[in-house]
Amino acid sequence: GQATAHTWTGSVGDVTVKLTFASFKLEVLVEGSPAVVFNSRSMFNLEHPRKKQEGDPEGWWEESFNGHTDSKPAGPEAISIDLTFPGSQHVYGIPERATSLALKPTAGSGVTSEPYRLYNLDVFEYAHESPFGLYGAIPVLLAHKKGQTTGVFWWEQQQQQLLGHPVEQQQ
Repeated sequence: GQATAHTWTGSVGDVTVKLTFASFKLEVLVEGSPAVVFNSRSMFNLEHPRKKQEGDPEGWWEESFNGHTDSKPAGPEAISIDLTFPGSQHVYGIPERATSLALKPTAGSGVTSEPYRLYNLDVFEYAHESPFGLYGAIPVLLAHKKGQTTGVFWWEQQQQQLLGHPVEQQQ
């Protein structure tokens, strides 16, 4: 690979990976065309373990969802990152749901769907056309554009939420 003070670039065959250090961004290009970009909108955030202090915001040490309370003994620990698939009109994935494999927008104007939540569970009765999980959490996304299909597998053992923006907002 090649490196400068701010970037590193490496290639294998038709695939090139470009890592930018300041502001962190990872681009995967196939035959010179961007397939997927990690952190293109600079939303990367990694929270660290902390000790409880007086005046901490509500929700830092426990949260509730659908009547279940989850305690967080080390405080809020999370990672967030944005993914874009330049030129892709369709994004599919995170199966094990009673809805279309084509992901629907969950953010932006006029959207009524909740974020897709990924965590392991076993649901007997479920609502149709719901982003709520049924069994396991399979963190795979596929994006398609003419001449190229790109896949991303994100292995994170903790609960995850996926917010999907319409294609117009990803460019």
